[in-house]
Amino acid sequence: MLSGIGPKQHLETFNIPVIQSLDVGYNLHDHCSYTELNFCLNQTVTMVRNKSTADLFDEYITNHTGPFSIPARFESIAFLKTPHSDLPAEQPDIEILLVSTYLNGENHDVGFQLLGLPQILNGSIVINFPGHDKFSLFPIIMRPKSRGRISLKSSNPFVDPLMEPNYLSNQYDISTLIDGMKIAIQLAESQNFAEYGATLDPTPLPACDHLPFRSDQYWRCAIRVMGKNIHHQAGTCKMGPASDSTAVVNPELQVHGIRNMRVVDTSIMPIPIAGHTNGVTFMIAEKAADMVKRHWARRGFK
Repeated sequence: MLSGIGPKQHLETFNIPVIQSLDVGYNLHDHCSYTELNFCLNQTVTMVRNKSTADLFDEYITNHTGPFSIPARFESIAFLKTPHSDLPAEQPDIEILLVSTYLNGENHDVGFQLLGLPQILNGSIVINFPGHDKFSLFPIIMRPKSRGRISLKSSNPFVDPLMEPNYLSNQYDISTLIDGMKIAIQLAESQNFAEYGATLDPTPLPACDHLPFRSDQYWRCAIRVMGKNIHHQAGTCKMGPASDSTAVVNPELQVHGIRNMRVVDTSIMPIPIAGHTNGVTFMIAEKAADMVKRHWARRGFK
């Protein structure tokens, strides 16, 4: 946008000469989650028990074992469909991640500090029962309908852009996430977990404690208070044909109306993918490299 490729009216607001008017910055989407479904166990089954983050890091450096040996510390992943999904049969709309937690009175896990959990969980069984194994389930919306936007605050390239993610602005996303939370709780309270005594932390969020715990109204409030994004931002240079007025790049990833310019990252994704963006981004880059080589090979370059 700073170079003159973007929404015409928006660029003119900052006196940026318009080279090509395209919907750059629109169609922002991301995967959202709820990370406060915490459970206590009555048996020792997880990788962590009364260990500090430093001890666990030392274990990984020394033996290449422990929770840091697992990508992002997620020990299990499930892709599921909620009862009210409007997606095709083969496409999941919820992912559930299982992660071990080890919060107690003296030991605040750094990852959970970043999530703001030590403050939220004051008084909860997760903190008040040191010596008990714990785990959390994170339901994630795979195909959100909410859309946001990135725009300019200034023509100065050193000024951060304005991000309006509009998370959960579509009620469908909230209903889907609540369905995912119920499935996650049902899983933790299933017969397979019963032998470990899995117990959902009954401590309500302070902002939602006026609502019946575990009711849809409570979960709706909890999502608004403590919902998270997964930092899978994508879509702001949407791929599509020239006939699509909202598209920024064509199927060859070339910017519409601009010669010799391509966009190769998650921003070209027209809709949210039902999975993590990392591997797909590798695929986009590999495909783009092939297209660039083919482009120049047709012109006699090897």
